[in-house]
Amino acid sequence: VLDLVINDGDVLVDRSVRTVAVDYRILPLGLVRRGESLPGGVMNARLEAGDRLVGAIALTDLERLLRRSPASAAWAVDVRAYPLPQRAWLVGMA
Repeated sequence: VLDLVINDGDVLVDRSVRTVAVDYRILPLGLVRRGESLPGGVMNARLEAGDRLVGAIALTDLERLLRRSPASAAWAVDVRAYPLPQRAWLVGMA
């Protein structure tokens, strides 16, 4: 189990929890902001300095996270079209 504090200047600041979860293979369990747990949609929240991301991570992935090594460039997503009502959801995913 991981209790990760996001500091000022951290490369994770302003990234969505979903992106961090995918890039570092974390199972997010909660997000604490200003001493209070954020309710509901934690995956769509953007990380801020001072946040604490609580999650589960394999030991094999922990070192890469602690070093803030970037995700593999072997994977990419190419969005060519989407239904207009899904724009906000898609932006949150990206």
